[in-house]
Amino acid sequence: PITFGDPPRAPDIGSKTFLESEVWYATTTGLFTWELPFDVDEVAFEVSTSSESVPTVKYDPPLAEILLTENELSDGVQYLHVQFKNQVDWGAIAHRKVMIDTEPPLPFTINVRAGNSTSSFPLLTFVADDVSSGIDRYELTLASREPVTITPDEAKLGFLITALEDGTYTVRVKAFDRAGNVTEST
Repeated sequence: PITFGDPPRAPDIGSKTFLESEVWYATTTGLFTWELPFDVDEVAFEVSTSSESVPTVKYDPPLAEILLTENELSDGVQYLHVQFKNQVDWGAIAHRKVMIDTEPPLPFTINVRAGNSTSSFPLLTFVADDVSSGIDRYELTLASREPVTITPDEAKLGFLITALEDGTYTVRVKAFDRAGNVTEST
């Protein structure tokens, strides 16, 4: 028999949990959905760490959604690959990036470098490390003051404590990774 028409277009993969493909998320569970054209009779699906994989797990009848959990998704960058087949052939493959980081930044220390004279103020330096998504920002709280947001570049240079009376003060630094996980040091 002669078949007319074209192979299906690549699916558009959506997710309410993983809305943006360039944003880090602190969860390993989410529902992924796509519109199923009327002529599609088979769907191939795969999750891998390569952006170019060809999906090999085939579903007939075709599915229009799949719930992925920590069994399929893990920390790091992964790709969902979805491909449709109609009576003509397999169509183009959609490669959907998913970025996951469920682990908080590693524990870190705050280094205090005293000023070189009795009238100078101490300099605080701190650098946290995060394996998956990287450090987004720090929040530094000195005594009962409002928290100050510090970028990773600013933290490397150090934070100068100013306008304090002589005494002992508690400094809290929260390190936030790009997925919103937090580690605190005091």
